[in-house]
Amino acid sequence: MSGYHTIAFGSNIPVSSGQKFSVVVKLINPSSGNYPYPIAVEYPVSDYSSSATASSGQSYFSPDGTSWTDLTTLTNSYYGDNYAIGSVSGSANFLDWTNNGTALSVTKTGLSLVDGTTYYFRVKAVNGFGLYSTAAWSNGQYVDITSPEYIPYI
Repeated sequence: MSGYHTIAFGSNIPVSSGQKFSVVVKLINPSSGNYPYPIAVEYPVSDYSSSATASSGQSYFSPDGTSWTDLTTLTNSYYGDNYAIGSVSGSANFLDWTNNGTALSVTKTGLSLVDGTTYYFRVKAVNGFGLYSTAAWSNGQYVDITSPEYIPYI
């Protein structure tokens, strides 16, 4: 259910003046894999949510409940790329998603490619909030290790 909600505690929670108090909410995505972004993060966007504010030390998120990141340190700008390789278009069945940082190219060595197989390269960008773009696939690269019968002299 979207929107703002009030949660009633079973009893009063004593908080002294000046004492820090936090509410930790754990979100579990019931459709894991189909929608990998279970948390909405609001940040200032002109003419949309320009009043959204948080000061350093007020808002955090964690992908695992152990390590926490201050939301004020993140931006919606480009953060990096991930790539995968599959032997079937639309599948990362050969090499699972791999972080490529902000590099503009990738060279992957040590692959055991099979002659006569077409491999598809997939890439997606990620922003500072950990949100991914729609992945794009290559048209495929065909592996042919057969030497030509005749090589003409030039």
